[in-house]
Amino acid sequence: MDETIAHLQSVYYFIASLTLKSKDLQYRSTYFTDGFELYLDKAYQLFVKYILKEEASVAPLGILRPGILDVMRQLWELKKQGKVLTVIIYSNNSHLESLYFIKDLIHAHVGTKRLIRECIHWFHPMRNIDKILYKESRGSISKSWDSLRHIMVNGSIKAPTGIDPADVHFFDDLDHMNLRTMLQANYHKVPAYTFKASFDRISILFLKALRDSNIHIEQLSLYLYELYGEDSVKKNLSPDNLSLIEDVLDIFKFNTGPTAAVLDIPPRDDGIDIIENVIEDVKQGMKLGQLRKKKHRTYKKRRWTMRNTK
Repeated sequence: MDETIAHLQSVYYFIASLTLKSKDLQYRSTYFTDGFELYLDKAYQLFVKYILKEEASVAPLGILRPGILDVMRQLWELKKQGKVLTVIIYSNNSHLESLYFIKDLIHAHVGTKRLIRECIHWFHPMRNIDKILYKESRGSISKSWDSLRHIMVNGSIKAPTGIDPADVHFFDDLDHMNLRTMLQANYHKVPAYTFKASFDRISILFLKALRDSNIHIEQLSLYLYELYGEDSVKKNLSPDNLSLIEDVLDIFKFNTGPTAAVLDIPPRDDGIDIIENVIEDVKQGMKLGQLRKKKHRTYKKRRWTMRNTK
C-alpha cells in the first residue's frame, strides 16, 4: 500500500481521528456519550465520499497513485469475468484502519465491496510466519510466500490449496527477496510513489465531513487533544475553552510535516504503466480453473492479481 498504491502520510491523523474507539472507561464515560460513535462513523463515511470525489476529479489530491482507481475498475471487470479471483492488500503498515480507508475509497469508486477481500497489516493474526522470519533475519525479511499463501488458503479468501506462485501477481516499490525469489517474473517492482497530498486541502474536507455529520465537534476536539496534545497545552484547557478543532489541526499539521501545496497536482508516473501492462496480460489469460486443467499448454497466462504495500 504505502508508496505502491498510495501515500498516506498526509491523511493519517484524519483517518485515525475518524476511526478511533475508546476502550478506556475514563475516556468512554467522558467523551463517548450516547450516539457519539454513530456520528463518528457517519463523519468517516462522508470523509471517504469527499476524498474520493477529489481523487476522481481532474485535479486529484494524490493520496492514491494517479491511475489506481482506473486500475481497480479494470480488476473488478476481470473478477466478474473469472480472470481474477481477488485483490489483496498485503502491507507492513501496522495501522489497519489505514488499509481499510484505502479499501473503502476503492470500493466506493468501483461500486462494490467484493473486490478487495483481505487487508493484511503487520499485526494480522495469521501472520506469524512473517514475524518469525523478521526476527530470524534481523529485519531483512518481512513478507514471505509461505505467510501469504497461508493467509490466502486458510483465511477468509479460501483460495485453492493448490495455489502456487504462478497464480499470483504482486506489486511493491521495495525488494522483498523471499517473495521475489518465489514469484520471479510475477513480482513487479514499481517506482516508489512519494507525492504527499496537500494537508490543507484534506483538512477542508475533514472539517466538512465533521460539520455535515452533525457530530459534536467540540467533544471530538477535546478527545483528540487528550490523545495528541502536549501536556503543556492540556494544562490550559477548561470547559469554557471548547473551540479547539483548529488547534487540533495545527498539531496534526506539525506532526505530518511538509506536504504539497493546495494547487499541486500529483504526477502520473511509470509505476502505473507497469501495473496496467500486467493487467493487460491478465486480460488475455485463461479463467481460474482452466489453468489447472490445461497444464499441457506450453504457454499460460497468470491467474491471480494482488496488491501490496511496504
